[in-house]
This record gives sequence, structure tokens and C-alpha cells, in this order.
Amino acid sequence: MLEKGASFPGHYLAHLATGSSPSRSLRQTAREPQNVYQAMLRRTDGRNVLLHHARQVNDVIQQRISLIGQGETMKHLPEELQHASFSRRAFRRVMDGTPTEKRGGAPSGLKRLVAAQPALTMTSASPVEFIHPVHDRLLTLRECARIQSFPDWYTFSGSWTSIATQIGNAIPPLFMYKLAAHIQGVASWSRKQDTRGRWLGIKATKSEGKSPILAAMLARLEDRTHAYTR
Repeated sequence: MLEKGASFPGHYLAHLATGSSPSRSLRQTAREPQNVYQAMLRRTDGRNVLLHHARQVNDVIQQRISLIGQGETMKHLPEELQHASFSRRAFRRVMDGTPTEKRGGAPSGLKRLVAAQPALTMTSASPVEFIHPVHDRLLTLRECARIQSFPDWYTFSGSWTSIATQIGNAIPPLFMYKLAAHIQGVASWSRKQDTRGRWLGIKATKSEGKSPILAAMLARLEDRTHAYTR
């Protein structure tokens, strides 16, 4: 997540022109970092930034991208530009009769990030679904990695799809650093007998509604976790 008031962390990677298809590595921009987060993740050894290239899309997808504004998704497009699978998936999700407003709405497909807000959760699909908040293109792998707090010098291995999965499945390094630092500060490092854990709960979605499947899964998780910690 971005600190309050911070700009989108991919803004000051090397600039990519809309629709461009640059090489796989680019020099870091000379522009000064705008916040601590950017300064911390930037490459400072003078070497190129890898995986920062725009994914090529066809003309229809490019048109969709250009029409979606910040915070908007596929549902904001004219019907003739919505992918056929969008309507099919939306229909499947309400076949059990649960009103759309009770279950978080239809799947969003393409979505444009909001520059002044924390980024959405990164997944393996983010590089093919998330649109840059300012430029009319999808996020690059490096921008997704930077949002996950991987520094620009970190090297990923594998195919494009494999790297997207690695980034999406990762626990953000900065989060783990903060968690480890907190544990180090509060842990006594002395062994105690018969200590019990305490279940704090889980927030699986920011939507007020939950699908029946998700609600049932969370109920089972709650029961099993309570049984383990009692």
C-alpha cells in the first residue's frame, strides 16, 4: 500500500510512451524520487531496470483501455466494447438469486488504478487487468513488482507468466520486514508452556456482501481456527 499522499509508485520508472513496445530493460529515470517509498526501491547502481516494458494488446483492448477512467472497470464501458465473457460471468454469479448488491457485483476485468489511492491487491492477473492510472496501457511487470515492494534491482526468473505469478503470489517484502521488526521488538525469546494462540479474524473482501461459497468457506475457517486456538 502507498503512504498517504504518495503518488503511484510506478510513475517515475523510465517513461513508456502509450502504445510503445520498448526493450526489456530501460534506464532508471533521472527525475528525483517523490517520496521515501520510491527512493527506497529505486535502482542506484546505474544498471538498467528489467521487465519494464508495455505488454502489446490488440486494437479493441487498446480502445477499452483508453475509455476506462481512474477507478473505473469494464462495466463502465459501452456494451459493444464489453467482452462477451463479462456478461456471462456476471450472470453466473447471480444465478442462485442473491441480489448483485449483496455479493459485490459483477467481475470487473480491466480496471484502472487511482493515482492518489493505495493500489488494488496484486495477483497473477494484474499485468493483464490493471491499467496505469495516467497512461493508456497495462501495468508492466516491474510496476507490479514495485507495488509489491520488490526493489528495482530484484531479479525474477522464468517466463512472463511465471514472473507474473511470482509477483502476485508473493507476500510483499516490506510487509515481512515490518512484521519481523515488530516480532523482534516484542518477543521475549523465552520458551513458555501451554501458551494459546488467539484468532483475530479475517477480512476476505472489502465488499459488504459475500457470495454463498465465500461465506461458507469463511464460516468453516472460523470454526476450525477457533477449535485450534481453544
